[in-house]
Amino acid sequence: MNLFPRTLLSRALLLLHAFNLVTSTQLTRELCVIDSQHQRQCLMWTCTKGQTFQSCAEDFVTAVCTSNLSTDTKVQQCCVHDPLCRTTLIKTTRQTLVQTSTDGQGTPDMQTYFSEIYAHQKWGTAALKDNGPRHMYSGDGANANKCSSLINYINGDLINNKSVVEMGCGDMRVTQKLDFAQMTSYICIDVAPVAVEEATRVLGTIPACKNPDRTLKCQAFQGDGSIQLPSADVLLVKDVIMHWPTSLISSFVNTIVPEFQQALLTFEVAETDSKRPSIIPGEIAAVSVFDLDLPKELVAAKVLTNVCKSTNKGAFLIERC
Repeated sequence: MNLFPRTLLSRALLLLHAFNLVTSTQLTRELCVIDSQHQRQCLMWTCTKGQTFQSCAEDFVTAVCTSNLSTDTKVQQCCVHDPLCRTTLIKTTRQTLVQTSTDGQGTPDMQTYFSEIYAHQKWGTAALKDNGPRHMYSGDGANANKCSSLINYINGDLINNKSVVEMGCGDMRVTQKLDFAQMTSYICIDVAPVAVEEATRVLGTIPACKNPDRTLKCQAFQGDGSIQLPSADVLLVKDVIMHWPTSLISSFVNTIVPEFQQALLTFEVAETDSKRPSIIPGEIAAVSVFDLDLPKELVAAKVLTNVCKSTNKGAFLIERC
């Protein structure tokens, strides 16, 4: 496996930047935790003007741990018995605040960005492509007819007898070809309501998800622009991060990916490590290994090239050391 360590300097700068960000105005957001039933439990929370995002996140987690949410076994475990879990929850909450604020150099209103992409068919016109839904299209990278190597790889040992979370439901053209009978559970999360609706419809047609003799849960949830995800063995992130600003990619890889045993990411791979251009959510810019900024506890290997018949697209398997 190829090891891509992050530098201590970049880590220090990232932490210093995140801890020192403050709100220029009062900021009210719906913040959520994931309970033992993999359901999002949310509270409306307000950061005061001039408060650091770190302090506001700490206050939110304290409130959760002293509210009726703390009676849930998973929340109680995180609040009382697992300091690392509580620290991670603070980190992800802080990142949610940064991402959804306009003064925190974050990425405001992800739902609006991606909903407009589907509404205006900025990734292509479905009627001219494969036999998926006509009202939305996630781009040629989601064309199942071109993605057999990726589908076969995922259907190998990666998902066998494992719980799976997918970041970005998309139009489900590729995902519906996965072998759901292998999985113990499947959850996808998307910020675009139209994608969640389509995922719910597709999951309702998959025999393994409907079999009353099995306990497999197949669910699709609406995301809020944050990167808080339910726990699972495997994380799938297909053609998502290349549509994100670089700061969000780094935060995601450092705070969320380590929570999974394995994560499979596909994206357009940059040919060099030169500075990645600034983009707004939904635009596309190739990603280099340097942009991933992997923490030292993770290793990554490029497991597929020419993904979905795109010469520049690769698939990376990220695992704990």
